[in-house]
Amino acid sequence: MSTNHSLFFASLALSALCHVGCGGITSTSTSDNGQKQLVPEQCSSSLTTLHRSMNGRQLQSLTMPAGTVSQITKNCNQVANLHLEGSTLVGTWNGQPMRGADFVGTTVVQVDPNGAMLFAVISDVQVDTSDPTKETLLYSLQSLNPIDGSITEVCAPDAEGKRFAIPVPGSWDKTGAHQRNASAITFGCTSAAIGKCVRLGYRPWAKVNGVSLEGHHQACTRMIRFDYCGDGVSHTADGTEIDVYDSLKINTRDALLLSPFDAAWSEDGAYCVERQRWIRLSTVDGLTLQALLPTACLNKFELTLAETSPIDPLDLCTVRSKTISRSAVLLDNRSGVNISLQ
Repeated sequence: MSTNHSLFFASLALSALCHVGCGGITSTSTSDNGQKQLVPEQCSSSLTTLHRSMNGRQLQSLTMPAGTVSQITKNCNQVANLHLEGSTLVGTWNGQPMRGADFVGTTVVQVDPNGAMLFAVISDVQVDTSDPTKETLLYSLQSLNPIDGSITEVCAPDAEGKRFAIPVPGSWDKTGAHQRNASAITFGCTSAAIGKCVRLGYRPWAKVNGVSLEGHHQACTRMIRFDYCGDGVSHTADGTEIDVYDSLKINTRDALLLSPFDAAWSEDGAYCVERQRWIRLSTVDGLTLQALLPTACLNKFELTLAETSPIDPLDLCTVRSKTISRSAVLLDNRSGVNISLQ
């Protein structure tokens, strides 16, 4: 991989919890160390409490599809003309233009496909110093803990111990498929796939050599979670180190690593697979080895004897997809030998 991303952790940890309530507006709260914290404003009397996790091995949520931004408010007045320019939030409030850091103190209202709502306040906005283009902005999101009423970070710590989110265009359904809706905005924590893939260099709003990175970003979300069946189900474990390299040389293979090849990735899942990222041994009826393919997607793949990935001819596959074309491959990855007992 490139020097900026020699190894990337595929840790997809849970975030803190969010709370939606009803009642008046509180602008600040004081933490145990005496520092003031912003509190999400709750401007409706018809909202109900929601206990929800924002991140997991699936894009943003363990139990439901990722929520998208419904609106952003300031003093309970909605920000108009809300849209993204790269990862920069842009809009107008009371006729005044807003951009990037101007959104500090505003409340983000997110809605999942079932209509459940949650509030989070933007407490900080800063430039991602790991992005050489300086295009990526990192947003800190805070919300109320439903258990003790404290202010807590929405995002879990990423590999650097930071708790940030990055807004990107579109939304994702329960199968992990990206819905290209220009008006939709999804916040992806940097501890989960959507945010991780932006920081790997696959900025979905950008182009490299005239090629949009939107497809590379989507393929990366499949790869990070080892969603090789393309059904939204993750087959990896938190904290797994992976080496990522791609067709545009944004990230290149680390020649010093001797990790074996996992799979070649497209937007819809794996084009071909050599092995499971994690080898799981079962001791229920004696020691047995987990099959390469889960039963749910056996019919999506076929055996192959000498299939290579178009990213790197040294990457050889055992099975290949029956429906994904070779030309759709955008990324490859390698990882260490990981074994667990079930």
